[in-house]
Amino acid sequence: MNTENNITTEHHKQSVWIRIAKWFGIIILVILLAIFLLGLIPVSIDGFDSVPDPMTDYDEAVSRVEKMQEEELPITNESSRSLLMEHGQKTDEVFVLVHGVTNAPKEFEELGQMLYEQGNNVLILRMPYHGLKSGDIKELKPLTTEDLRVYADETIDIANALGDKMTVMGISGGGTVAAWMTQNRPEVARTVLLSPFFGMAQTPMFLDPILMNAFSRMPNLSIGGKSEADRAWVYKGESTNGVAVFLRLGQAMLKQAKPAPPEASDIFILTTASDLAADNGWAQKLGEEWQAQGAPVDSYEFPKSDHIPHASIDPFTDEAIRQLVYGKIMTWLDETPVQ
Repeated sequence: MNTENNITTEHHKQSVWIRIAKWFGIIILVILLAIFLLGLIPVSIDGFDSVPDPMTDYDEAVSRVEKMQEEELPITNESSRSLLMEHGQKTDEVFVLVHGVTNAPKEFEELGQMLYEQGNNVLILRMPYHGLKSGDIKELKPLTTEDLRVYADETIDIANALGDKMTVMGISGGGTVAAWMTQNRPEVARTVLLSPFFGMAQTPMFLDPILMNAFSRMPNLSIGGKSEADRAWVYKGESTNGVAVFLRLGQAMLKQAKPAPPEASDIFILTTASDLAADNGWAQKLGEEWQAQGAPVDSYEFPKSDHIPHASIDPFTDEAIRQLVYGKIMTWLDETPVQ
């Protein structure tokens, strides 16, 4: 008798867990359907044209950056602040380096120092809502695509007074911003895009605009990255809003590229086959769009055998990998003198 009761109780427990699993599955399907339906309603990718106000006075430009750095003191980590490496006067060439999404200027500090030691002024401004003291990925919740547009314009405005000719480099989301600079600002003479982020590596390309639409409309979801290494200058994890605003700038820039050539005279797109964050297909598409407009575009993809990650130049990345990437960039710069 007891055996029968035990069997009945066990069957009841299994039945309860089966019902819970079914309801959980239904809830997940409803959420995914809601995200998909939100993604079918396009968000606007218009209205992100440049509003230029280039500076011409060197001392004024330096003072502008110093003011930014002063304003960053109470709100940012020490390792996350804007960097200006300057020689006390305007140089023949100025380099603008744009760090990646969730990262900070420190990502480019080593390469910036190399370029500075070659006699160039180097500007690495912190992107909005990055590098804040909390170190929490949730800080990207209020970030907007217009914030990125303003940041891009202001960076070029300042750099215009720091050098006679301008080279722009950007990695990841910073590559998206650098691409926008290249398309919209005539001050940019030469560009290096390093693993630019126009779409996610883990999804088919056709889904990226859908995810952009959905993430732009739904409440921000911050996903922690506990497995990531502790780096004071980097937010761990991802923010759906953070992803959305960079995708939106990228789609806006791609739309701009269809009817008009980019402003830069020389462009280098550098990607890696081991990238688990950015979809290289979008970088290829951008290069083809620019080439169709007559722009000189060189490209290179590191093979999987090189094991180059998405964050290839982050200080935490193995030095041998960083040097391999630096070597490819420096070779292209040497072989492609700024016009």
